[in-house]
Amino acid sequence: MKKKLTFIFFIAIFASGAFANSISFVFFQNKGADELSEKISKKFEAQLFEPFFDAGYIATSIPLAEIKSEKSIKISKLKKNFEELTDFALIIYMEYGNKPVFNEKLKRKISDWKKISISLIEFSNEKEIYHKIFLPNKIKELDPQQKVEKLCEMISAEVLKALNNRKGD
Repeated sequence: MKKKLTFIFFIAIFASGAFANSISFVFFQNKGADELSEKISKKFEAQLFEPFFDAGYIATSIPLAEIKSEKSIKISKLKKNFEELTDFALIIYMEYGNKPVFNEKLKRKISDWKKISISLIEFSNEKEIYHKIFLPNKIKELDPQQKVEKLCEMISAEVLKALNNRKGD
């Protein structure tokens, strides 16, 4: 009897994972972005995973790519980059200036981070569920690493809320 209960327990654990929603992060930044920008983009990518894992999503990511502009992003082209389709794609476009700027308070050069555009797409029908533009200079933290943490908190909370609201539809 004990063996049967253990077996049923493991089957239940594995079966619950089989029905988890998946979300893929697709990161873009503008071509010609300053040399400090890639560090911020990669930190952002790493920081964004945890809240989605904690919420029960299977999270994956496509490596950072540089594109001419946000208008260059086409969902139909993105689908070709996936070996397996995902339930949702979170498209993150980060725009930076061409040169770092000197921050007087930090006494060092930092990336000229202009904006982050976020789009949550239901992959099967290419429907946009959520879209918002965030302006990093509106975040009170001075250090870019702290801005990343704050923005990731804000973005993950809003995207998870949009996903939860969608479940109610």
